[in-house]
Amino acid sequence: MTTVQLKKMENDGFSILDITYKEPSSFFKVGKETQVTIRQEILMKAPKGKILGGYTMIGISKDDGKNWKFIDTSGKSKEVMLKYFPNLSPEIVIKPKTKKILD
Repeated sequence: MTTVQLKKMENDGFSILDITYKEPSSFFKVGKETQVTIRQEILMKAPKGKILGGYTMIGISKDDGKNWKFIDTSGKSKEVMLKYFPNLSPEIVIKPKTKKILD
């Protein structure tokens, strides 16, 4: 998220309260890449309460796990992600995006 995006969120009455990562998948080897998925949950303060959103992130390492780059799926389906990253393991599961309004 860019500084401009964060500022717009704040101006609209939103702020991030917490970010957690959970449910890491097994590691998948595709050629020289190691791939993994992890669930990201963001708790946000909104003008009308709190929102808990979650979606899958994809981690890719090209050096046996020493360095990782993470792809934010933003709730896009596996089919859509394969258009941008055709090298994704067929075993990768991208769970649907979730959004829950909290009191």
